[in-house]
Formats: sequence, structure tokens, C-alpha cells
Amino acid sequence: MEYLNRVEIKGTVTHDPKTFSVGDGSVTRLTVRTEEGYRTKGGELRCETTWHNVTAWSSPLNHTEGLRNGTHVHVIGRLRNTRYKAADGTERSFVEIVAQKLSVIPDEEAK
Repeated sequence: MEYLNRVEIKGTVTHDPKTFSVGDGSVTRLTVRTEEGYRTKGGELRCETTWHNVTAWSSPLNHTEGLRNGTHVHVIGRLRNTRYKAADGTERSFVEIVAQKLSVIPDEEAK
């Protein structure tokens, strides 16, 4: 059986990304907002917003320089579930996208 874990999003960076040095490379963590419009049964137009945690390791395919709040990005990657124990001893978890390709969308193409 062949398995597939792939996600692709286009959205807007919501906070200035944070980049950390790790060994000989670096990792950038950012949050990307996506929006999807839909109509309710009553015909009212609504917008659903989702925030995605994205981790991009240094790579020729990941162009993280120049990323800032409001930048439009295209991310292709895989989902990863992470569990950890918080300082207060409680178990916590979160889902992130590990970027295999991250590129900036020019403003004129984002509209």
C-alpha cells in the first residue's frame, strides 16, 4: 500500500516569522492564515478563517528571507502531529505543516 501525507495551502503570513539556527542550518516557524467563503442555509455569505503552524527547514526550495506579516505564500508540505509535556505537567499537542516547498506569491498575483 502506498501512503500519502501531503498538504498545500496558499495564504497570508500573520506574524513576523521566527528563524532559529540548528546545527549547520536553520529552521523558520511561521503562522499562515487561509480563508474560505461559504453561504449559510439562509444565503448569508460567511468566511471561515484557519491558522496553520508552518515549519520550514533551510533548503533551496524554501525561500524564507523577506517573509513578514502580510506576505502571501504558497506552501507544500506534510502534516506532523507533535505531543509534548508542558511546564505545568499537562500533555499538549499541536499539528504543523512541515514545508517541503515554500515560496512567496507576488502581491499582483495574490489578488
